[in-house]
Amino acid sequence: MGNMKDPRHNSEREFVKNFFNHDEWEYEPRTFKLKYHGFIVSYRPDFYDRVRDVYIEVSSTRVAYLNNKPKYDAFREQYPDLKFEIRNPDGSIHCENPPRGIQAYEIARTCPICGRTIKGNVYFYHLSRCKAADKATNIEC
Repeated sequence: MGNMKDPRHNSEREFVKNFFNHDEWEYEPRTFKLKYHGFIVSYRPDFYDRVRDVYIEVSSTRVAYLNNKPKYDAFREQYPDLKFEIRNPDGSIHCENPPRGIQAYEIARTCPICGRTIKGNVYFYHLSRCKAADKATNIEC
């Protein structure tokens, strides 16, 4: 299983070398639909470990983790029966306790088109959808 599709990123290749001691894993095994800040988005965990029956996301930096934390939380909330781990490229469990202070996922921005307040990195996705809706229909999103 492990060689069906090669990981694209260096951190994911490093994770495979450091973590798996078997070939019963899949890279980007399945796409899940998540309701995320009012949108339906696709999310594909990096790996599925068949031996342990767990989906694994590899987060190589603190910024990447913080930017994606709402998505990870949405996955856990909407698929509670699935096991899910966030790990570092070396295979260790990622420390999910955020540092003190303002987190990247807590920053809120106001959409200049519809006036909604949007948190986190979803803002740019929202803005592009809002602009397209505004141009196509002259209706607020």
